[in-house]
Amino acid sequence: MTTKTNTITDNRKIDVVTDVLCNVCGESLHPECAPPGNYEGLVDKTICGGYGSRLGDGIAYNFSICEKCLEEKIFPMFKDPPKIDHSDWLGGGVIDEHGKPLEYEEEDNTPV
Repeated sequence: MTTKTNTITDNRKIDVVTDVLCNVCGESLHPECAPPGNYEGLVDKTICGGYGSRLGDGIAYNFSICEKCLEEKIFPMFKDPPKIDHSDWLGGGVIDEHGKPLEYEEEDNTPV
């Protein structure tokens, strides 16, 4: 098979994401030990107000929140703590009301 190619030179400006910053504290969501493009926390999330919403009908809010702000500022405001399921990552477990894993006695599986 024979192919023919043409070279096209184009001078366009494109935006490239180099970092994601927390909307709460302004810090990076990229951990120092992670490869480029890996971010931790709520990354580029969108919520949208529905009909009669306090946020505005059809108004979308896009934001990112780092893990530190989630743990230290957002989660403590919850009247009902978030449900945490880390069974796929840590092999199961239960957390306390502050989102910290409970430690168990091995013999009878009761909380320490």
